[in-house]
Amino acid sequence: MSLDTTTTTTATTLAGNKNDRRLQEFILWCEQKGCELSKVHIKSIDAYKVETPKGHLALLDDDDDDDDETGGGEKEFDRRVYCRTADDDDDNNNSNTNVDAPTKTTMIKKGERILFVPFACCVGTQGLRVGTGGDSLPPFEQATSSERLAAELLRQRDLKEKSEFYPYINALPKVIDSPTCGTWTTEEIKEMQFADAIGTCAKTLARDSVNVEMHFKKEETTATRSCRNWTKKEWAWAMANARSRAVEIDADIGDVGNKEGRMPPSGAFVAPFIDMCNHTHVDPAAFWRPAYSEKKKKEIEGMNLKTTSQHEEAPSEQEQEKNKPDGVELVARRDLEPGDEITVSYAVADSDTFLLFGGFVTESRNPRDTVELWRTLPESATWLSEKLVDAGSSEQNAMAIPLEYSKGVAYAIVEQRRQHILEAMGQNKADVNKFDWDKSGLDESIRAGWNFARDEAHHAMFSFIVQNVMQPDNDNDQLYRQVLIGRITELLQSLPTSMEEDVQIMEQCVSLLDNNDNNNNNDNETRLKALRLKTVCRYRGQKKAILHQWLNFLAKDEMPRDLTAIKNQVKAKEATSSAADELAAML
Repeated sequence: MSLDTTTTTTATTLAGNKNDRRLQEFILWCEQKGCELSKVHIKSIDAYKVETPKGHLALLDDDDDDDDETGGGEKEFDRRVYCRTADDDDDNNNSNTNVDAPTKTTMIKKGERILFVPFACCVGTQGLRVGTGGDSLPPFEQATSSERLAAELLRQRDLKEKSEFYPYINALPKVIDSPTCGTWTTEEIKEMQFADAIGTCAKTLARDSVNVEMHFKKEETTATRSCRNWTKKEWAWAMANARSRAVEIDADIGDVGNKEGRMPPSGAFVAPFIDMCNHTHVDPAAFWRPAYSEKKKKEIEGMNLKTTSQHEEAPSEQEQEKNKPDGVELVARRDLEPGDEITVSYAVADSDTFLLFGGFVTESRNPRDTVELWRTLPESATWLSEKLVDAGSSEQNAMAIPLEYSKGVAYAIVEQRRQHILEAMGQNKADVNKFDWDKSGLDESIRAGWNFARDEAHHAMFSFIVQNVMQPDNDNDQLYRQVLIGRITELLQSLPTSMEEDVQIMEQCVSLLDNNDNNNNNDNETRLKALRLKTVCRYRGQKKAILHQWLNFLAKDEMPRDLTAIKNQVKAKEATSSAADELAAML
């Protein structure tokens, strides 16, 4: 299906600049592809001017004569989705061509459908029932789902107007200004201050760079059929869009037909229009799920009625496959008034993920945020041996915990935990040392979060060491609190700025940005630097708030919580006893 050129021409006449035209063409394309958008309205908010990847505009834009989009950059727009209002019905920039559109706006009740996007509109990866990408080869071996999706976005972009998905590709952000997009300086990345986030950023940038060098910098004659010699900036653009906009798949979208030579139904896809809704950690307005279009609902209802009336046999497996959901819908989580913004939760993830790959940090607290106290259990054992001494009788000499002993306990607990993971995966726990744990993605760091939950492996290690090395008259709970207080205090003192200083820096950034706007200052570089610094200050400030909350919590002689015991005390007690016996045997 191709875009109706007559409709597109009309939209171009109505719109006054590139952004308006792109948005209008995108909305018309969505409606022609079967999207149900009569209850919603999308708006563009002028955000900032950005430098676009070299060659990107040349591939997508035929005219560069807009006064507001010259000078080697382009205005970036923050697009948001709202419940339609009466005023929106008269807005030429979002005219609705759906003949079934309501003549007046109404409240959207909790549980009602807000909008629907067919899978045929979606761009995805191999093995998925999507409009494009389901049959595409990976760009290289062992490519992640994000990398496969990025390659498909670039393939469609390279086709320009020949692509059925051109209006959607053209509506995507030209730049997603995140630390992993490739345009941040080393100094700007270091402003995040927390080592694990900086390390993840460095690894991501290195992987992207290596992929370009190894797989895309080839002569046209030797390039693979599944990709061409894309540049580093082009790949960065595609990866940023894939990482920040991809939707987690449901099994119902998988292609369960002929799987010969195909990947299993797992991967990533982007759902146009839905991916333009803003994220919130707490109380999002809507959630998404696989669903049927109104047309397919009627078809299935008719088939079911026919089967019932004629007493026919139940549909075959092949017929059931054809009757699977044909798209994605947004459903209201609460009653929504006209003009309310439609927000969703992108993923169950911490602020590191949203900053590194989406380039934003919300003002509201993310309940999933944590701070790394130690990178590994053996690292925490080393710290324990170096920092903690026996606090027993003053008549005895202070006795440090032997380093080799504490690390031995730590490695034993790590091995035990990994064996349990292998068993849960249905593998032989005896292969624990053969498994490539570095590539498993397993996070074995010791972290502190908003829920004041302790790391059970770390607490088990500490308890075992104290019981076998320290003096028997010690208050073990008090010692454990001292360990955590000492480590958290050490981390806060090692950071370049305090929370108070971060607040002052943020205020300076806001003042600079306001002055820039009021004086019509077009110093784009200064504005971008201020925006980035403001974002990372909010990020690191929220991280430091967690550490300060822990200090306040521990100062009240509170013990970090055993969440497992809270959820199931009996089961947790049995597991702890069994684990202690097994650990003692291993040592």
